[in-house]
Amino acid sequence: MKNRLLLALVACLLAECAMNMLTGRNQVSLVQESELQLMAVDQYKTFLDENKVFRSSNREAAMVDRVGARISNAITTFYNNKGQGSVLERYQWEFNTIDGRDQCLVHVWR
Repeated sequence: MKNRLLLALVACLLAECAMNMLTGRNQVSLVQESELQLMAVDQYKTFLDENKVFRSSNREAAMVDRVGARISNAITTFYNNKGQGSVLERYQWEFNTIDGRDQCLVHVWR
């Protein structure tokens, strides 16, 4: 009985495996990528509505924008050099500095 249960569990996990396009590794995918992206964007918008965002005119926010641009350029260059630039085509990068908790929020969605 235990062997059958274990076999069924392994079969379910293997059925839900998908390749991560960014890392090239297999991963368990319990939620469809499109559904996950919609949930992430919805939560991101809710978070921004509930918190004050510094604009680029603020010194710290301008620095976050500059660093974020460097990060996104480095990632884009890296994938282009690997011949996998198409993986990032639909990505939208956004960098925000949130007031009140000295934290930086970086959100990437596609």
